[in-house]
Amino acid sequence: MRQPTEEMASEAGVRARLDAASLPRAPSSASQQPFMLATLGDRAFSRAGWLYEIKYDGVRVLATREGDAVELRGRSGQEMTGRYPEITAAVRALPVASFVIDGEIVALGEDGRSSFQALQARMGLTAPRDVERAAREVPVTAIFFDCLAVHGHDLRGLPLAERKEYLRRIVSAQGVVRYGGHVPDRGEAFFEAASERGLEGIVAKRAASVYVGGRSKDWVKIKCHQSEKFVIGGYTDPQGARGYFGALHLGVYEDG
Repeated sequence: MRQPTEEMASEAGVRARLDAASLPRAPSSASQQPFMLATLGDRAFSRAGWLYEIKYDGVRVLATREGDAVELRGRSGQEMTGRYPEITAAVRALPVASFVIDGEIVALGEDGRSSFQALQARMGLTAPRDVERAAREVPVTAIFFDCLAVHGHDLRGLPLAERKEYLRRIVSAQGVVRYGGHVPDRGEAFFEAASERGLEGIVAKRAASVYVGGRSKDWVKIKCHQSEKFVIGGYTDPQGARGYFGALHLGVYEDG
């Protein structure tokens, strides 16, 4: 998996790359850009011109920085900056002062796997005291895999492979905020390795793809199929446009 070196993560490196490119100015609403989403695939594939990333089980986020001002926003547009103060602080400390980057906030276990169940303990908290307590109990990490804008320049029309070159000059490989690496071409082997590690899945992305809002066939998510037996103890009635049922109350057998 490709990882950035420390010297790549620098303001000077980003500005040098921008100076050599002819890019449009980013719109002022870049932080409100709709997320690019992957379509669901039924099997892994290996293909030249594609790159493959780990699929994390967390909360998608766009992180915007302008100097000391940092904003985290989720898929529905909700502002999440105060919910994850350690992510906000780490984004503010990055070596580049102006950008919009796309990634996932996750709760990683000791085995390196993301746990959505653990993350749920933090997702709805807004009171500073509750957030502070939860930050100690459930630390989180933000793993970024795309870059939409840098220093007011719009990168969304560039191929993904080039956007990731900018990203790896902004975000390092370790820490609370991390660069999301990838494997080129060898999707089937990468999927097998992800399955062996018990990961949720992988995301295949066309290296030449531009960043567009909404679901795209240029990004394909393939899940590692895992199963468990549950007992349904109850359910709620559906509300709004949802059909059949609202939520399930599940149990699992332990020691018989």
